[in-house]
Amino acid sequence: MVSTSTAGPDQLLLDSDWRIEAVGAHAARRLRLTHLERAKIPGHRLWEILPRLVGTRTETLLRTAMRSREPMNFEWLFLPEITLDLRVERTSSSLILRVREIASSDRAPFPALPANASSRFTPTAL
Repeated sequence: MVSTSTAGPDQLLLDSDWRIEAVGAHAARRLRLTHLERAKIPGHRLWEILPRLVGTRTETLLRTAMRSREPMNFEWLFLPEITLDLRVERTSSSLILRVREIASSDRAPFPALPANASSRFTPTAL
């Protein structure tokens, strides 16, 4: 299992069985996982840690990214007052999920995204 220090601060790393391999400190805060000890999160399935994902369009997009191996960028209305910008990349063995909180006044995309890659709620191949 990958240690928690392997994930970038805004990243959540998942294996092909949806088990969390590592979680960065910023990603844990943005996903409201601060009530959990970060070192104990790896090994749990994403759906156990974030059950609010099950049955959502975000779950569908994450599963699509896992199958297709194509990078994706989309927004998730995490809580009524919180929108998260999710950038998903697939490696040979992991899904890398970058998590950025978007304030209502801050709608800027991730830096360095090609103009044709950003679209709201629509998976886009880079």
